[in-house]
Amino acid sequence: MDLIEIANVLGSPARFCVRVLLLPIYLLTDSAAWFAPPARTKYARNRYGPSFRWRFWLSFDIRGLEALEKLINTGSDEDILRMRDSRLDSSRLIALVGALLASVAIQALSLPRLADTHAMARALFIVALSLSVLATFFTCIQQREFGAARNARALRAWLSNGTKYGNHENSEVYQSSIAALHLLEAPYEILTLSVAIFIGGIASYLGSAWVRNIGLGNDENNGRKWDDVMVIVAFVIPTVFAIVLFNTLLGSKDEESRKTGDVLPGLEDLINIERRLECGPIAAMSRKQKARTW
Repeated sequence: MDLIEIANVLGSPARFCVRVLLLPIYLLTDSAAWFAPPARTKYARNRYGPSFRWRFWLSFDIRGLEALEKLINTGSDEDILRMRDSRLDSSRLIALVGALLASVAIQALSLPRLADTHAMARALFIVALSLSVLATFFTCIQQREFGAARNARALRAWLSNGTKYGNHENSEVYQSSIAALHLLEAPYEILTLSVAIFIGGIASYLGSAWVRNIGLGNDENNGRKWDDVMVIVAFVIPTVFAIVLFNTLLGSKDEESRKTGDVLPGLEDLINIERRLECGPIAAMSRKQKARTW
């Protein structure tokens, strides 16, 4: 077990929390994003051996590693460069959202009577603030590292760990790099974790105020417990509805894409838009390219 896999083991609880906001997509749709289908299981067995079944932390990376490996070995130069441009564009958006979330988290620390609620609420707001700042900073590092590769050959070298092996399709290919995959995904996952923690902070703040009978309005409202209940209901219903609705729509669209073979004629560029956390813009790469060597 190398250092990266040890980090995967330690970080697996946080990576699970990242997917809490996407949990309805696994419960309400027939999505294969969580449980790997047989073809992907063959890839995992071939790369990691029989032990992959109990190495649960690999489930977060197998889909992305397989897609990245296909892109490296069978994707055209145009596919590689398009993925690079798409990733750089999305990283700018991540930096923007991270900065906005950091400003919102700072303002949350001045909520009425926050000091009288449970310390968990303050802790969650502070963690959300720290993670959003780190996500913005790591995005800058990601752009510097990934943007340094200017051509398809350099990008293939950066995305691979340099090891050649026989894959589950009996072809000799370059192995995708789990370090490169993590560098591409880490800012987004950290930002998503920050959003989940921030929502948890709001829930902790409102719940603690209700349990401790703390009025969140002016002093005249102190002791009005039902006022806090109304605020909690106003927070929970729209939040849950929005999460379930978005994930249901996303899962339904993925099901439709699979039924049409992932790519319809003339829609390749549209399908390349990043729509899934696990593998980003490499999910919709072309599968019809001939194998290339570099």
